[in-house]
Amino acid sequence: MRFAAHPALLFISFADLSLSYLPFEDETMRKSRFKAKDVVKLLDEAATGVPVREICIRTGISEATFYNWKLQYEGLDAKGIRRLRQLEQENSRLRRALGVKNLQIDVLKARLDHT
Repeated sequence: MRFAAHPALLFISFADLSLSYLPFEDETMRKSRFKAKDVVKLLDEAATGVPVREICIRTGISEATFYNWKLQYEGLDAKGIRRLRQLEQENSRLRRALGVKNLQIDVLKARLDHT
């Protein structure tokens, strides 16, 4: 089976594919208005019987956001939430690195097919 690649991929050098040259490495994500301890406090507050709608109005978040936090963070303390975020960031970084490696493999296959 012959590998079909886009012609532009044949001229990409491996230096162009390093992680330091990818544009998303320099871009930063927007910071959350709420720290991990704030989310835990809000979830604890709701657990004590304060209506969710009241918490959402007071803090300026939607009920959907609150329930998403509840699904994601229920049962975790502030340290657990921080650890979860660190793992999510590491997972994202590893997925980007895997994507780059897959692109490098595709380029090598395309070069082999065209030689």
